[in-house]
Amino acid sequence: MSKLMIVLKESRETRYWLRLLIASEIVPQERISQLQTEAEELTKILGAIIISTKSTT
Repeated sequence: MSKLMIVLKESRETRYWLRLLIASEIVPQERISQLQTEAEELTKILGAIIISTKSTT
């Protein structure tokens, strides 16, 4: 379970850095849009796995 929590934290941090890149205008939104979508989907999947794991234990 603790490994899943670490992965979820890393996923959230990745989303933060992607938003920061856009806000600072280092990389255009168009280049990061796909990555943002994938990072958000992964975060949701990981959250669902963690919830599922907690309810079965």
